[in-house]
Amino acid sequence: MNDTLLSRKTLIYIAILLVLVGIFILQETVNRSHNVISVPETGETAERIEIETPEGTLSLQGGPERWTVSDAEYPADAEAVAALLDAIDALNEVDVISDRGQYAEYGLEPGTAKTVRISYGGDEELILHIGNAAAAGNALYARVNAGKPVVLLPRAINSHISIDPSDYRNRVMAAIPEEAVRQITISADGFEPLTIRRRELGTDETPAIEETLWEATGGDAARAAAPASASASASASGSATAAATGTGEALVSPGAFRNLFQELSSLQAQDFVATPPVGPPFARLNVARADGPDAQISLWPPDRNDLFTVEVTGNPYRFTIPQWRARRLLAGLEGYFTAFSDDTTE
Repeated sequence: MNDTLLSRKTLIYIAILLVLVGIFILQETVNRSHNVISVPETGETAERIEIETPEGTLSLQGGPERWTVSDAEYPADAEAVAALLDAIDALNEVDVISDRGQYAEYGLEPGTAKTVRISYGGDEELILHIGNAAAAGNALYARVNAGKPVVLLPRAINSHISIDPSDYRNRVMAAIPEEAVRQITISADGFEPLTIRRRELGTDETPAIEETLWEATGGDAARAAAPASASASASASGSATAAATGTGEALVSPGAFRNLFQELSSLQAQDFVATPPVGPPFARLNVARADGPDAQISLWPPDRNDLFTVEVTGNPYRFTIPQWRARRLLAGLEGYFTAFSDDTTE
């Protein structure tokens, strides 16, 4: 009798416990479904991005085909802008950690939070208010649009958000592929111009060389070319040799000028210069192109940081390059740099 009663009580307790567990699971499921916020995707239709921090603001405008930086409309690096939009699109849903407000605790008060505002789809807008790093976990506190909940964003998103224009500016200032070049003339004060021209070789001239060679004349052609060898051609590593032509000229394979052509194919700015340089340039490259207008690249003496100011025709933005890049542009001719080797520049 007692055993039967005990067994019934046990079953009742177990049933009650199962009901409570079921209710708890149901509540957790419901709560979990309500404790996330969806973040819309904006990347494909984004038209303007505004970034605001206590230190300043930055705007990006345009679209997938062409983005510009701030009101000056500097060309933007499309990959840098895409990385920011992709990081935001990847949020999808973010976890809510508080509905209490009290934004000061999270660094989300006006004037302290970082704000990213994206205009997209004609008249839509997404606003992310980003505050302090979360106490635990690799996350940041944030708010989505004007919502009250505080949510968590991955901390990595911070690496794509900046108010420094140089973080988004396109740093490729010239892009001239070798196959588009017909002739390059390098000139500098006190030096005879060096001309490098394309020469298509026939089998009767140099049957051992099966490639386009470059003919260097004037200037210091011997110092621009590799040591002469009448029968050898460029190796796979790009170390080139010169072949005599019988006219006092030197034929060199593209390898001898590989550094020059690499710079021309993607001339990268280290920084940008707002003020005009003082005095005339010390060296110029005139590049005759087969596929469009000729280009001129002008270089000014280095500053205290050993950075050379550069201008390229057709590009309105002055920029700087380090000395090693300037040497590559000038075919490695040391004479052009002698005046700067004693740190005499002001």
